[in-house]
Amino acid sequence: VPDIALTARTANADIVVAAKAFFAVSDAFRIPRVEDAARSIAPSDYYDQLALSRATDTIGAARRGIAVAALAGHAKAADPVTAWLEAGG
Repeated sequence: VPDIALTARTANADIVVAAKAFFAVSDAFRIPRVEDAARSIAPSDYYDQLALSRATDTIGAARRGIAVAALAGHAKAADPVTAWLEAGG
């Protein structure tokens, strides 16, 4: 929920519209599969854990950024993420 609220605030969009965009980005890029794979990794030391944490944080930031870009660039579209993808993403 905090990621969706941040997406809505950054894109200056309604929270429900932002949530739909957030989940559409997740589906389009299969992010839940990546998150599941990341959770299955057992880092062997502190630095590996840091690297994994940084990677998952970067994926989260990218997901929010894509949702914001779709909402900002295609706010009038019925499905901003699909419109963003069709425009070349």
